[in-house]
Amino acid sequence: MHTSRFIVVAIILLVMPIAAQERGQRGAAPAGPPMTMTITGFADGGQIPVEFSQAAPGAAPGEGTSPEIKWMNAPAGDAVVRR
Repeated sequence: MHTSRFIVVAIILLVMPIAAQERGQRGAAPAGPPMTMTITGFADGGQIPVEFSQAAPGAAPGEGTSPEIKWMNAPAGDAVVRR
């Protein structure tokens, strides 16, 4: 009895995500261009310079200089946080 119940539950758990994914794809809007973020203060994949960290000379705890950040193709309706 327990084995057959386990098999039924396992099948349901395997099928549910597949069914949900198919249901979501049918009504999904076409994907827009990817959102990109550009930081001009240092190279992509490079090390973050100390001037942009709390270890910068003269930076108080919790302070420091932020690099310039540019966003492109942000989703509509999302808030942009600015300091």
